Amino acid sequence: MYPWIARELIYRPLQYLRKEPVFKILEEYQKSQWFSWGQILTHQAELAHHLQSQIIPQIPAYQKNTLNLLSSLPAVQVFPQLQGSSFNWNYDTFSKLLSPFGNNWLTAYPLLSKQQIQSCLSNYIYTPHKEPWSYETTSGSSGTPFTFPVTRTFAAHFRAALYRGHQWAGDLPIGAKEARIYGLPVSSSARNKEFLKDFLMNRIRLSVLDLSDRALESFTQQLIKWNPHYLYGYVSGLISLTHFLIKKGRKPPQGLKSLIATSEVLHDFEKSILENYWQVRCYNEYGASELGILASECSAGSLHWNFEANLLELENTTIHQDGQVSGEAIITNFTNERMPLLRYQLGDRLSVLPSLCKCGRRSPCISISEGRLNNMVITPEGKKVSGWLFYYIYRDLLQLNPGQSRFQAIQTKPNQIDIYMSISADFYTQAVTLFKKHCLLHLGPAIQLKFHNTSELPQTGMSGKYMPFISQLKQIDLKSL
Repeated sequence: MYPWIARELIYRPLQYLRKEPVFKILEEYQKSQWFSWGQILTHQAELAHHLQSQIIPQIPAYQKNTLNLLSSLPAVQVFPQLQGSSFNWNYDTFSKLLSPFGNNWLTAYPLLSKQQIQSCLSNYIYTPHKEPWSYETTSGSSGTPFTFPVTRTFAAHFRAALYRGHQWAGDLPIGAKEARIYGLPVSSSARNKEFLKDFLMNRIRLSVLDLSDRALESFTQQLIKWNPHYLYGYVSGLISLTHFLIKKGRKPPQGLKSLIATSEVLHDFEKSILENYWQVRCYNEYGASELGILASECSAGSLHWNFEANLLELENTTIHQDGQVSGEAIITNFTNERMPLLRYQLGDRLSVLPSLCKCGRRSPCISISEGRLNNMVITPEGKKVSGWLFYYIYRDLLQLNPGQSRFQAIQTKPNQIDIYMSISADFYTQAVTLFKKHCLLHLGPAIQLKFHNTSELPQTGMSGKYMPFISQLKQIDLKSL
């Protein structure tokens, strides 16, 4: 399908019917990417002022803290002294300026965790909101998938930031031919819905739930016929496909403009492997289901923070000799008025870089210190399956019983995976049946599942986060492959 057909005859009418102003917001993003320091700060101050004065006072979870602020809420500041490019950048100065009203109003609110929202979701809802909205589910990369409401405006900002990032990654238009290496729901109805979306959006897909040689060979044949403009997918999926093609002595398809890696941390050595084989640039994308696209990589190689939709704070910071400031990412989102997230603990550690980007954009540049999921299940036969399998199973479990909390899967032996769940006794048998069914389908009969129903999950990541899948097997050194 020609990109113009996918964009103008399919995608644009669908967004109009859904009342998602993607194209309008994308035009605004194309202008705001060139904002000066003063314009960036003024823009975030205006968004914060609207959120603080109009939305947050009517949300039960925030009301106690809000009452003390409203009586002294000043007007929005404008920063004309920062209109040029000569501002001497450092994170400390920038974070102080990001206090939109001359005082650090955000610190009046406690940090917000996903577990707090799950415990009483209704307390975080802005009920007077009249805009159309729908439910989405987080990826569960922190070990805690949850379902939450999002507005059409939030969805439009999400997609506008995504498509702007694609424009940076080789000038890819909406509707460009895409080869996607991504997850798939385990239920047949949800899978069929994704396949329909793939067709309408001009893309083919390789599921990371099956990265066997057979699946990779089939996808390779599709790539040759499809001749995509770019590859988009999980880091583990892109690396698996690349190693397979190298092992088979295959040359990369012609006509590819770029690769875009998402959902998992892209390490430098992995980026080198991908770029050396495919002979195109590999761009990084960073986001979260509940916040949207947080940062995209530009042509100069910097990961730019999406300031139009999210305000970034760093907690428990470390200042490095080169001027980098790293810490726990605390994020306030401006675009989902149905459920604003204020000082939300994403669970990642980020670094804000001290230098300005050569591309000319003034938005803060970041690097990701630790991400949320980058493990593979390896079966006794050598089959590789992304650890995201357990997220997709658990997401179906949550739809059957939304009251469930965390889970964790740990591969302790080549033929054994321990699954830890915190689940009610009357729902335990149904949960076990669901896990067994899909693990047998995707992992095969050689893997034994051992179930534990416990309120305490056994392991965390380095940042203290729960991880949905952990492999205790000796890891393959990808550099040597």
